[in-house]
Amino acid sequence: MLTLRPTTERRVFTVALAVIISSIFIMPGAVTAGWIGILVGLAVVAAFVGLVALSRFRPLVVLTRTHLGHRGMFGGIRWIPRSLVKGIVHGPVLLGRTAPHTVFIADEGGRCLLRLMDGTFERADLDRLVAQLPAPVYPLPLRALTPNKLDLLYPGLTSWWERHPIGLAFIILAAVLIVTLCTAVIIAL
Repeated sequence: MLTLRPTTERRVFTVALAVIISSIFIMPGAVTAGWIGILVGLAVVAAFVGLVALSRFRPLVVLTRTHLGHRGMFGGIRWIPRSLVKGIVHGPVLLGRTAPHTVFIADEGGRCLLRLMDGTFERADLDRLVAQLPAPVYPLPLRALTPNKLDLLYPGLTSWWERHPIGLAFIILAAVLIVTLCTAVIIAL
């Protein structure tokens, strides 16, 4: 049985950075609103830091003789039968300005069953996991691929929003504008 836990070297630093950054951006505006603003600001900072802590401390990957299990930020372990694992694609994938080493575990149709990155887990642990799974391994080129180019090589591994970040930004902007306009109309009535 193989168990992968998040890398320890960046966990505390990431949570501390989340506390500092969220406090810098949220608390100055909250303080101007008095005690209620301070309480709301602290609640927002605590929620943000809690989500960051969950993302850094909770993930877990378990490999048994019959199943591959993954626990994310919320919920229990999602078990995948090892018989469903038909291919492994690994290599650097561009995510914004960084290109972490990413391991995609795919089913027979090429759809992504599980995606793991070396920002969360140690690279050596990911390599041990890949070595213990009885599936063909397809390494990506050494230069980092964008999600669009990865989708051309292996359709189904990346999601729509990863391949269309500008479209996603416009959808979010439109939703914020609609909510803002609806709120303004309701307040005006």
